Amino acid sequence: TNLASVKRHLLSPDLKRLSIIDCPQITNEFMMELAMCGCQLTSVEFSFAELIQGAVMTNFLSSQLCLKSLTLQHLDIIRTDGYYFRAINCPATLTNVELTHIHQTSDADIKALVEQNPLIENLSLEFLPNVSSDGIRAVAEHLNKNLLELSLVNMDKVDKAGMFEIAKHCTNLRRWAYQCLTVAKIIMIAINQNVSRYNP
Repeated sequence: TNLASVKRHLLSPDLKRLSIIDCPQITNEFMMELAMCGCQLTSVEFSFAELIQGAVMTNFLSSQLCLKSLTLQHLDIIRTDGYYFRAINCPATLTNVELTHIHQTSDADIKALVEQNPLIENLSLEFLPNVSSDGIRAVAEHLNKNLLELSLVNMDKVDKAGMFEIAKHCTNLRRWAYQCLTVAKIIMIAINQNVSRYNP
């Protein structure tokens, strides 16, 4: 799609949902215009947005005070050590977050995300090789009973210690997906046999 032909629609203050997937025409300049146009989005998805820099993403996300759903996928170009997570100034509005193939994401980034957005109900973390059980422990401690759905896929540094923290704190989980069957069996044992003693 030619960006110029749809730009006036995208830069409308009435825009509520934005999904940008594999669109090399989306530039830093456009994202800065979007941040200043006055729109308050409830849902944002960025996938393969190769030209967007971390500081620009920060500025844009910080301008979205009503954001409920955030999906970031394949943004390896953003090598800012999660700067765009720590700079989010929105008032704890996120309830749905999906992070996939953002290889620079660290435990500190995940901790900052869940500290600032304790109302997250649905969380999907996939192919984040620098996130360990420490990051998952932060998820468990800050989201605890608010977390309803959790998906962890190819999280190589997450071990059973992190999973036990989820089982201990997140007792309202309705859906829990994990790639490793061995760990999944351990977690089911934890849920069925041990977690009840942590309920008030």
